[in-house]
Amino acid sequence: MQAVSGEWGPLNAQTICLHGDGERTLAFARRIRGALGDAGYRGSRRSRCLTEFST
Repeated sequence: MQAVSGEWGPLNAQTICLHGDGERTLAFARRIRGALGDAGYRGSRRSRCLTEFST
C-alpha cells in the first residue's frame, strides 16, 4: 500500500469493504476484483456476491 508520503509498504488485508450506491459502484467493484485476480489473488466463495447482486 502506498502511504501519503509516497513510500510503499506491505498490507495483509483479509477483506475489502466497498460502500456505494452510485451508478458506477458495481463497475468499480468488478474492476477491483479483476485487478486482484490478474495479480494472482483468489477470492473466497463470498466474492461471488458481486455477480449475484448485479441485477
